[in-house]
Amino acid sequence: MVSWAEQFADHWIIAETNNHEESIKNVLAYHSKNPIDGIITFWEDDVLLTSKLRDKLNLIGIPYSIANKARNKYNFRSFCSQNNIPAPNYLLISSPQDIQKAHDLTFPVVIKPTYGANSSFVVKVNTKEELNSVYDFIKKTISTSVESALHEGSDLMIEEYIDGDEVDIDILLQHGKIKFWSITDDYQTAEPFFLDNGQAIPSDLPEKSQNELIEMAETVLEKLGITDACIHFEAKYTTKGPIPLEVNLRLGGGVYSFVKHVWHVNMVENAVKIACGIYMEKVKKPELPYQHLAIGVLAPEKSGVVTSLSISKDFKKKYKAKDLYIYKEVGDGIFTPPSGYEYLGWLSVPGDNSIDARENLERATKEIQFEVTPFSSESALGKTQRNTPLKLSLSDNKSIRKTYLTFKKDLKNTKDLKIIIAHNQNNVEIQEIYESFIRLGYNTEKNFIESIDDIPSLTKSQSHLIFNAITSSDKKILKRSFIPTILDAHNYPYTGSDSYTMFLYEDKIRIKKLLSYHEIPTPKWDYLYDINDPLDMPSDFPVIVKSSIHTKDTGGNVESIVYNTKELKDKISYFIEVLNVPVVIEEYIQGTEYFVGLLGNQEGDIHILPYINKNGIEKDIGQKKNKKMNEKLHALISEIALDAYNIIGCRDYGLIKMKLDNHNNPHVLSVHPNTSLQQNAPFALAAQLGSFSYDQLISSIVLHAIVRNKNHFTSLHK
Repeated sequence: MVSWAEQFADHWIIAETNNHEESIKNVLAYHSKNPIDGIITFWEDDVLLTSKLRDKLNLIGIPYSIANKARNKYNFRSFCSQNNIPAPNYLLISSPQDIQKAHDLTFPVVIKPTYGANSSFVVKVNTKEELNSVYDFIKKTISTSVESALHEGSDLMIEEYIDGDEVDIDILLQHGKIKFWSITDDYQTAEPFFLDNGQAIPSDLPEKSQNELIEMAETVLEKLGITDACIHFEAKYTTKGPIPLEVNLRLGGGVYSFVKHVWHVNMVENAVKIACGIYMEKVKKPELPYQHLAIGVLAPEKSGVVTSLSISKDFKKKYKAKDLYIYKEVGDGIFTPPSGYEYLGWLSVPGDNSIDARENLERATKEIQFEVTPFSSESALGKTQRNTPLKLSLSDNKSIRKTYLTFKKDLKNTKDLKIIIAHNQNNVEIQEIYESFIRLGYNTEKNFIESIDDIPSLTKSQSHLIFNAITSSDKKILKRSFIPTILDAHNYPYTGSDSYTMFLYEDKIRIKKLLSYHEIPTPKWDYLYDINDPLDMPSDFPVIVKSSIHTKDTGGNVESIVYNTKELKDKISYFIEVLNVPVVIEEYIQGTEYFVGLLGNQEGDIHILPYINKNGIEKDIGQKKNKKMNEKLHALISEIALDAYNIIGCRDYGLIKMKLDNHNNPHVLSVHPNTSLQQNAPFALAAQLGSFSYDQLISSIVLHAIVRNKNHFTSLHK
């Protein structure tokens, strides 16, 4: 058995802890040969199991009858009412009809599960009119997959909202006497879902208020009959005094670290002593804490996929952080209410007093840079298969091949499919495409297009398909967008992207704005149309400076890395005043550059080719990370590339240029519809790694164009 906990245990008893009967049976079998001296849990889900085992083994701890009374929130409220302990009015909701009874309560109210933790499915309801819809929402979404503690039951209750200062009281209790206590102030939660916003320890409440809270907690524990335990007590201090919220019969999350730093008390060690019947000396707390701590949580505003996460190597040293726990990695999904109740992580930072600690926490939190791209029905994020990242993604291509074969039946042979290669440069790429068509048996001709005046000749060629191989030109008389514009006007089928996408491709500013709008991670950037425009520097030097227009005559393929203000001014001046084009200034990312090739149309029929670096080497990402991290990162890169491909409107084929920073965060640098098809260019090399021969690649582009224009071809061959 391999586990993070192996170092803490000499023996293991294997059982499914949700199955109490199985667990008790296995523990009793072990106990018969190896007597157990004590039992304790640090996990909310196992509180009731622990109490059952305590009863069976006659050990020190909390009996099941008491544990069930305290852990079930409705039972606990009933206990408080019966014992004259202050509590809000409350009601158990067993059916939709019970909702009407709740209208007698004073609003706002809180609806919550009777079991559970972490405020999961706990919602504040401000008006009677909201209550039915909130109830319906919770009943439809409540699930043990979101909150495992709900295995004990998913009944709901409603209680009146209590206004006041919320605190956590952590207590070590032995022989009915409090041996140690500590109060932590909770920062105001984010309502209506009561999301944790952090804490401060020690409490800033007046000493009188703190003493009243301890007296209240002691009374509750005494009346419950709890004499030996480690307790995490949640309460509010109101204008009417302290009111208990919950009694958690285990150590609170993070409490071990907080208390150890602030009071130098080991909660775990002492909790084990209590469970084993070892006498614990009463802790004499110093008049002043050893330090103040502010605890913060890292939480996105919306559910989504973590697309970037950056923490400096000297972060903990710089802020003297006592704790920093990150639960998610780049590529992980993270779910916030109402979808889930997850956090990216949390941290604690010290200070000379509570205000100082809070200010230190705010500064530290700002330095942890992360982005979560929200889930969207139009996005591929979180939807690709993650178990086979090396395979071609998202489609087996059967539907495409079926349509293509149906079309070919109407042709006597391959030579009947006439293809015109429209090009504006007699270079190696055009010759390679032409030779591929000849090998494939297509009836193929090349048509050189020098200006817009030559384009009408394509529509008179009586070909079945125009293979659009027009590239960037050093002459302004022909742009990439011209051919698709005219061919669309004549309803003539062609390969590749339409005029809108090719127009976008020529304007890097529009591309950047569109990607940013859809929250596709890109390097930070700004742009200038005039030399005197204010510039919001995207980052410290170095930065990238480039033309915003993607044509050769405007330096569209030229990028310059500049290292100081003078170089920056010179480059900006060159593009704006000499070339007369706007300029893009972009954050320079120090990392590996990759190309992601995509082939096809519509989400279900798009292949994501194995991606390569600029030298044509197969992907080599995160070697120092574990396999799980690699697969998530590979999938995330594919998903981001697919989103960028669809957002820009690429058709048939395209290439996404990306870069991973030093933290393995992917960033889209550029999107290339109708990318170069030269055999030693990135797209063809990526296809080769995906088991596509060059001829298969060219044939696939034609195939996708035919399927996309199937209505045209169907009517043509009727």
